Amino acid sequence: MDNKNQNNQKPGLSWTQPASAPQTKIHEQPQKNQTAQTPTNESSNSKVVWIVGAVVVCVIAALIFIGQRDKSGSTASNATTTATKTERKTDATEPTTVTPVVGSMEGLTVPSPQDAGMEVLVEVESVPAPTWIVVYENNNGKPGNVLGAAFFTQTINSDSVSLLRGTQPGRTYFVGKTHDDGDRKYALDVDPVVRDDEGNPVLVEFTTR
Repeated sequence: MDNKNQNNQKPGLSWTQPASAPQTKIHEQPQKNQTAQTPTNESSNSKVVWIVGAVVVCVIAALIFIGQRDKSGSTASNATTTATKTERKTDATEPTTVTPVVGSMEGLTVPSPQDAGMEVLVEVESVPAPTWIVVYENNNGKPGNVLGAAFFTQTINSDSVSLLRGTQPGRTYFVGKTHDDGDRKYALDVDPVVRDDEGNPVLVEFTTR
């Protein structure tokens, strides 16, 4: 019996163990290498560092440029101020040229201002009668003391009046005309003063320097 059963069993089968099914090979997917991302992260960090560095350099360069420009502007301003002060100082030390103002009345002309001293420059047109050209002090806008007088006729003429007492710098004086009474000597109270058509004495004002 045993031999018969043994003969009926299929070869290679076991009643106690199930037939082994064919094993299917499972292809395991390779795990992503986490360390592979490290170079990419390092590259990104390097780019950020370069960008930040470039920005910092640009800012520093801009600040240096602005500082140099401000310094140049300040130097130019100081130079202009110094030049202006020098110009003003030069102008203050240079002599001032004043164009004389000529006063004239009834044929009598006197340049002004003129140098102070012992004579007064005048210009007299031809006189119809012997005439004295008299220089007076200025007494509050009126002729005061006589400083000198010069005699003029149709044949006797001059370009100045000599003084007995000289004029002082920075003052105002008068020059007038007086007719001679015939003695050819000047007398303040005797020789009549020449007057204009309105009866006012012929006086020309001038200043000294």
